[in-house]
Amino acid sequence: MASAKTAVAPARKTKPVVVVAASEMDSTTFARHFTHRHGDSLAGQETLPDDITFEVEQMYRAFHTRLHGLRRYRHEHEPDRPEVAADFAIGCLLENRNWGWHELAGIRGHVAVFPDGRKKVATRIDGIVVHHNTIEEATNRLLGIIEDEDN
Repeated sequence: MASAKTAVAPARKTKPVVVVAASEMDSTTFARHFTHRHGDSLAGQETLPDDITFEVEQMYRAFHTRLHGLRRYRHEHEPDRPEVAADFAIGCLLENRNWGWHELAGIRGHVAVFPDGRKKVATRIDGIVVHHNTIEEATNRLLGIIEDEDN
């Protein structure tokens, strides 16, 4: 039996155009970007609507990220800011009710989310626990660790 070989993506003939990170696009801009640059992945639709619902938009954003991992396009996106991934991860913990302490990839510290109370997010770094009013506050504390490690 012949061995199966993964196809190698063709080499680029020209440098890709660099466009803004998808996380920096508002809903309308993202819908138009996806329609214009990824129209062949719309599953029979002609366009994504400008007034796309939040839930559908999130599915297309995840699909968009996966498409860029699978295919080569004539464009690439600027990298996301580090806080985008941390905010998203903490938001997912809350949304999926993953209560308790968790370690986020690439961050030396832990984050916890809680179901009740005014302060639903906490961070633990080197044994010191701080409760936060917002996801952004927790992210800022955790990102301080990333910046310290780089220096």
